Amino acid sequence: SVLYLSPDGRKLREFKYSFNNNGYISEDLTFLSEDITEGDVLTSLAYAEDPESILWMGTEEGNFLGNTRDFTTNIQGWHKHSCEWDIVDICSMKVNGTNQLWALIDNGSGLDVVRMGDQYLDNYDTQTITSGIATTSIGPFTHLADEEVHVLTDGANDGNITLNSAGTGTTATAGLEFVVGKDYPDAFIESLNLDKGDPSGSAAALKKHWAKLFVYIIESAIPLINGVRPPTRSAGTAMGTVEALDTEYVQVPTRGHTREGTVTIRQDLPFKTTIAAFMGTVKQK
Repeated sequence: SVLYLSPDGRKLREFKYSFNNNGYISEDLTFLSEDITEGDVLTSLAYAEDPESILWMGTEEGNFLGNTRDFTTNIQGWHKHSCEWDIVDICSMKVNGTNQLWALIDNGSGLDVVRMGDQYLDNYDTQTITSGIATTSIGPFTHLADEEVHVLTDGANDGNITLNSAGTGTTATAGLEFVVGKDYPDAFIESLNLDKGDPSGSAAALKKHWAKLFVYIIESAIPLINGVRPPTRSAGTAMGTVEALDTEYVQVPTRGHTREGTVTIRQDLPFKTTIAAFMGTVKQK
């Protein structure tokens, strides 16, 4: 098959042979997520095979759109990542068996070539007070100077502060272990409306209720799921110790009936979050 961008820059299309149609067809891969390109234009396309199969697209508004896809099962999902630069072009290259995504960007003072992913590494840092005396003074984090950062103090949410020009700041709560990172309040995903079918046809008009809901995370902090964060402390973690990132099935408190049956996941803490799957039992009426 051949993947290409539509002339208006709103769609990703796949030109392929269809045995059902006994001929070639052009399938719109953005059909289930038409809103993801709303107000924007796709300008470039690259494919990264490993470690995940992702079709990457750069846009005029400085966004990266990803289409994670399993070509054998035709299962796919869309995701958007904001970028602070203007994206001119992107490409993917394989290094030691793993694909790296590179971009030609306009940073306001000229053109530059960057490896995507590297720009996020400096947005997060940690600090341990070795003296054993709790303090509210943190830093210096020179790479975060003059930035508003989200702070975790001894594993607890300590709100946002703005670091000074030297990269130092004062937290609301004294502690020994600090994690600081730039806040990304819009880092969330939302599932498509649930339609598990019905003997009468579509279940779109029926009300759904997640009787049980589990979210599988990989080396991640527990996020907000449907607006609620499940318990983040385990009995085996000692008092005064930061909870480690974990790989586990997180059971989510269920809510009432909705016709959409969607699941929303948002991470408001400065930790990475990898969602592998969500699953459970749905009742509908």
